[in-house]
Amino acid sequence: MVRILITNDDSLSDGLRALIEEGKRRGYEIFVATTDRQNSGKSKSISFRVEYRFADIFGVEGVIVSSSPADAVAVVLDGISRNFDAVISGINQGPNLGLWDVLSSGTIGAVLEAVTRGLVGISVSLVAQRWNDYQTIPFERYIVAARIAFDILEKLSNVMWKDPVININVPAWEVKGLKVTVLEKTPVESIFRCRHGICEAGEWHLGLYRCVQDDSDVCAVLNGYVSVTPLNPFRCEDKTWLERVLL
Repeated sequence: MVRILITNDDSLSDGLRALIEEGKRRGYEIFVATTDRQNSGKSKSISFRVEYRFADIFGVEGVIVSSSPADAVAVVLDGISRNFDAVISGINQGPNLGLWDVLSSGTIGAVLEAVTRGLVGISVSLVAQRWNDYQTIPFERYIVAARIAFDILEKLSNVMWKDPVININVPAWEVKGLKVTVLEKTPVESIFRCRHGICEAGEWHLGLYRCVQDDSDVCAVLNGYVSVTPLNPFRCEDKTWLERVLL
C-alpha cells in the first residue's frame, strides 16, 4: 500500500480534512503531521525543542506539534521514524504563487523538510479572490483541489521526478483547465503598512499579484487555470560565474 504523509500549516482545517478524506477514499495509507495553531509564513523554520502528541485527526493517526510545519514533518520522519512514499501539504487557505510566496510559505516549507530526507512531495493551495471569501467557500471546493492533487500524484507515480516538489494552486471558482507553469518573479505589491513603530499587513486580495511572465503560475491562476509548478531547491550547481570573478 502506498504510504502518504499529509501535512499543512493551517492546523485542523477544511483543507487538511479534504486531503485526508480523498486519500482514504483512494485507499492510501495516511499519516498526518500538523501544528496546534495556524502557522502561515513560517517557511522551513525549525526549533531546537518541540512538544508533540499523538492524536486522531479526522479519523486517521497523526501527530500535532506546538511548533512549525517543518518541525511537524521532522518529528514524524526523525523522532518517531515513520516511512512514506510521498508527502502532500495543504490544502492551504490562500495562494502560494510566485517567488515571494514560495520562499515564505509554511505549506511548502513542510514539503521541503521532507525533501531534505529523500522524499518527493506536493503542496496544494486553494486561491480565492479575497481573504473574506474563505469564510464562505464550500467544503466541496477543497475536495476538488484534493482530487487534483492526488490525480497529479498518481500520474507521476511511475516516473522519476526531475524536481522533487510540485506546487499546485487551484482557483476557488470555475476552473478552465490545467497549466504547467514557472514561478512569477515579479514581487507582490507592498505587504506592510507602517505607522508609529508598528507595521501591519494589509487586507489580502488576489489583485496584489502581478502577471508579467506569460507562462507563470500567477498568470495561469488569474486566468482561471490550475497552476502546476515544479520546484527544485537543489539546483544550485552553476558556480562558474562566481569562479570567473573571484578566482
